Amino acid sequence: MSSHDGVVWSEGMFLLPQHFQQQERHHRARLAQVLRAVQPHGWGFATLKIDAAQLALGNLALSACEGIMPDGSPFALTDEELVRLRYPVADGERDVQLVLALALNRPGAADTETAPGDDSLARYRISEVLVADANTEGGEPACLQVCRLNLKLAREADVAASHVFLRVARVVERTAAGLVVLDRQQVAPLLAWRSSPVLARSVDELIARARQRGVALAGGLGQGGLGGMTEIQQYVMLQSVNRAESLLMHLASQPALHPELLYRELVRLAGELAIFGQERKRPRAYPPYRHDRLGESFVPLIQDLLQALSAVAGADVVALALKSGAFGFRFAQVPDINLYQSARFILAVRAQVPDEELRKSFPSRLKIGPAERLHDLVNLQLPGLAIQVLPTAPRELPYYPGFSYFQLSNDHPLWADLVDTSGFGLHVAGSFPGLQLAFWAIREA
Repeated sequence: MSSHDGVVWSEGMFLLPQHFQQQERHHRARLAQVLRAVQPHGWGFATLKIDAAQLALGNLALSACEGIMPDGSPFALTDEELVRLRYPVADGERDVQLVLALALNRPGAADTETAPGDDSLARYRISEVLVADANTEGGEPACLQVCRLNLKLAREADVAASHVFLRVARVVERTAAGLVVLDRQQVAPLLAWRSSPVLARSVDELIARARQRGVALAGGLGQGGLGGMTEIQQYVMLQSVNRAESLLMHLASQPALHPELLYRELVRLAGELAIFGQERKRPRAYPPYRHDRLGESFVPLIQDLLQALSAVAGADVVALALKSGAFGFRFAQVPDINLYQSARFILAVRAQVPDEELRKSFPSRLKIGPAERLHDLVNLQLPGLAIQVLPTAPRELPYYPGFSYFQLSNDHPLWADLVDTSGFGLHVAGSFPGLQLAFWAIREA
């Protein structure tokens, strides 16, 4: 049975290779023990680059590889070692998980071999190097035998019982042309999150989405609409998006950050933004963090964040500010004439009258049409655009208590004239105490 206890050194003892081997085992075991205590997920790739040129030739090979194995064994492969590390994908081979494998420590068995074969269970490969005397200038270098980790690329199913390993990539298939197709959504276990192109692209996309939504929200503040509680809600949304953007930019500037810390911050962000993106306004129960399956941990989380940031900004909703004019006229400028063909126009109304009375009487009191035609519609008692009562608020809009929602009908001849005008004009006849109006265009998918 192998022991990791330290050697008792005493004067006059007869030194054997086993003494130094035991002391080295002791140091390695204690180092691994401390690493596990300080960082439970302190293993994975610090650097991992797959050779794209070799994929075209039917092989999986690496152009850079550095990290720590799950048993605490560190590695940083040289160019010579990388050339030796290659897995030829056979014709017809598909849905195969490939790993970087290192044989398990076997008490009583030899740890080293000079030229280990593919089936060797030796943990180390013996190599010779010339080493200079660091304390003697001009001295002759000595040839020393050193050991290097005997790593290999293999199928997970072939080494699961005999090796400790790190997942590298999943082979989807080898095409008829010999090209190896990999699962681009799989994320290898990492020590530095930005070593994964998938995570790097995802965080960059989140930053762009947050910046875009923040600009849209900031531009919509103070431009009219419901005011009051709605203005406060818009400020709260903008506050959340600004915080998200700043946090994401900081995370992006820390490429060596451990992925568990990235996951922790993104989960916290998802919980904060859930009120904007989730139907129940509560965060989802995400699967536990799996360091060996980072893709399964991050993909649903990032999808929810992208959805929440889109919902916060109302990417499909354009607020149309209503500006008051003379004689009780109100005008709303439409920034894009394409909205007349591709959007629904929603008017929200609140007044100090019973809701049923408001929904029943408001459509007949409203004149709405092209801004330049509003005077004629009112003075000549001409029919304007019709509006229909909506039973509930459109799902694209936040819910505002006490408001009734109406949708403009686009089957009136006046609708075609809107393209050549500056926007909508509307007038409400009669008295509606405490009248509040808000107007939106909702782009159709």
